[in-house]
Amino acid sequence: MLAGAAGVVDINAATRGQLAWGDEAEGGFFTSSLLRHVDAVGRLTWREVMSRVSADTSSHFKRMRRQSPKEFGTQTDQVPQVFRLEVREW
Repeated sequence: MLAGAAGVVDINAATRGQLAWGDEAEGGFFTSSLLRHVDAVGRLTWREVMSRVSADTSSHFKRMRRQSPKEFGTQTDQVPQVFRLEVREW
């Protein structure tokens, strides 16, 4: 899955000021999104994978918020934050 690469991947489940959310069925929105897309590492760059993970996390959050708006309070989105993606593939 991640063989053939070295470096630093520093990402958070939500942008500063946001809470990271999840549900009993899938766990954390970010974590479940990352697990769905991480197998693409190698075929795609980490930046491309994180773009997909970010869109998927946000979509999942918004879908769940529409179903239970009071549960999420005033938060309108959950967007993962990338601090460092310095990966060298071999």
